[in-house]
Amino acid sequence: MEMKKTDFILKIEDAMPDDDICTMQISAWKGKYMIDEHICEKYPKLEELDLADLCEGSLEYCGTLTKQQMSDELIKRGFKTKVI
Repeated sequence: MEMKKTDFILKIEDAMPDDDICTMQISAWKGKYMIDEHICEKYPKLEELDLADLCEGSLEYCGTLTKQQMSDELIKRGFKTKVI
């Protein structure tokens, strides 16, 4: 069954404190479970936002957008988000 963009929430948070390059990390959640798939593989247009898959359900961003700006961009593309 195809996973729809509205079937999960992308949680946007600051990058780990020891990460000197990336500014935020984004994880995909369905309920209380993290998605066990590579999100950019399913939705390659996310790479237009300079998002990169870290592992299943986890993305990183190394750019200049704020968390709120990233949320706005993801919502424009049909995703549900939560800024943490």
